[in-house]
Amino acid sequence: MSGHIPDDCRHDPHDPDLFILRCPDCGREDKSQTRKTRRGRVCGRCNRLMGVTPVSKVSTASPGDGTRVMTDGGTSITGPGGDGPEPGTMDDGEPATDPVDPEMVAAYTPAFVVSSDAAERFVADYSVLESGWVRVRDWDGEVQKIPPHKINAIRHVRKERYGEGGRNGFKPEQLADEDLRERAREMGGAGGDE
Repeated sequence: MSGHIPDDCRHDPHDPDLFILRCPDCGREDKSQTRKTRRGRVCGRCNRLMGVTPVSKVSTASPGDGTRVMTDGGTSITGPGGDGPEPGTMDDGEPATDPVDPEMVAAYTPAFVVSSDAAERFVADYSVLESGWVRVRDWDGEVQKIPPHKINAIRHVRKERYGEGGRNGFKPEQLADEDLRERAREMGGAGGDE
């Protein structure tokens, strides 16, 4: 055990799975799925306020057994031995770090992320994590996490269907605004004059 963090966990202040509560006087420990209020953190034995450590479970899988260790400490269920596609690819076989084509955005949620300093960031995709942090994917394929206190607003960008339906019967989706499609390409998006 490292400090008071169990061996099967790691400290994770950004996107925790679990909270370890520990009394500084009597050493009583408790686990909680949610961050308890001040009243809920009082030790029942000695009436002291317990400390809170946000943690995430560490996978017991080793990299040699066909799973891939992710940069956040988790493992991928994809690749050899897993149910999904090869590591580094998405379900459609497209590499996860490839640029996003502004004329093929059906699987994405393009938006403007407005930060607390009033700057706008035009992203190909975003998702809000359980911790409140926002994961964004830029048009060049780079993925980053932004803390909630640095975001003022998220404005969705309109998409439209066009052309002929594919094998699944659905028409592809693209950014509705031609100027935004061009701007996405300039920011590293796929398509156009490659």
